[in-house]
Amino acid sequence: MTALIPKKVLEASGYVSAIRNAIWVAGILAVVGATAIYLAAAVPHAGYAAAVMLTAVLAVPATMIIHRRHVVSSVPPLGYRIRATTYTYTFDAADAGRQRQDIETTIEAVRGNVGLFEAKYRYSGDGEVRLSLVEPTQILLTHPDMTYEGWTYYYVKLIRPLQPGETARITVRQEVEDPHRRMDFQVTKTVRRPMKELTLIVNFPAAGPSQKNIWAVERPNAMTDSSSARLLEIQYDSSEHQAKLHVEKPKPGRTYAIEWTWPEYRTTKSP
Repeated sequence: MTALIPKKVLEASGYVSAIRNAIWVAGILAVVGATAIYLAAAVPHAGYAAAVMLTAVLAVPATMIIHRRHVVSSVPPLGYRIRATTYTYTFDAADAGRQRQDIETTIEAVRGNVGLFEAKYRYSGDGEVRLSLVEPTQILLTHPDMTYEGWTYYYVKLIRPLQPGETARITVRQEVEDPHRRMDFQVTKTVRRPMKELTLIVNFPAAGPSQKNIWAVERPNAMTDSSSARLLEIQYDSSEHQAKLHVEKPKPGRTYAIEWTWPEYRTTKSP
């Protein structure tokens, strides 16, 4: 079994890369500056123009080194980028307290031998969350102690590692129960890195909220309430009682959500 990577280790690696790049930039600037001063003093007849030209020639390979280090350091810690994600949240028709969420994510490898996918979840209800995989060519790795700041992390191991440019689709199913009807009335996704598409879908039961009590928003971050959010266009299929939000190129750092009001949910108990 592949060793799991603690979240704090991944975050620390990003800080280390940033510090290393800063040191490289400072060092190269110091060398280039010292070279310019030396040439100006050592070649007085050539003047400052020649010194600047020679310094510029030396700066070209230095710039290439900085660029190469930036490209390498900008590779995500696990070596892949997310191309698209779809969240499909479904309430059980007979018991709204029983719910299921299917998360379909398409990833693309940006380095060789990518074999581990990381994800996390946080459920606002008070029931148990059960995870499973839809694809048989993948292995789910979980542990009850893999939590950080209220989030539970899990990993998916790809049986065949990806090479640069190759893609894989990972579908994780979350089955939950909310016996005391405490869940927040929202399905949200905070975008951490650039992606091409984000889709949120909520399938309500026939006795669920009416269309006028369902909306979609974009918030500056996950902690901002809806009073400062921007309303987004939402698609609603009345025959299927389905709400859908589709966003092309969602903005990193922003939170996208489908929200609703449903007072009857709080007062109805599971059979």
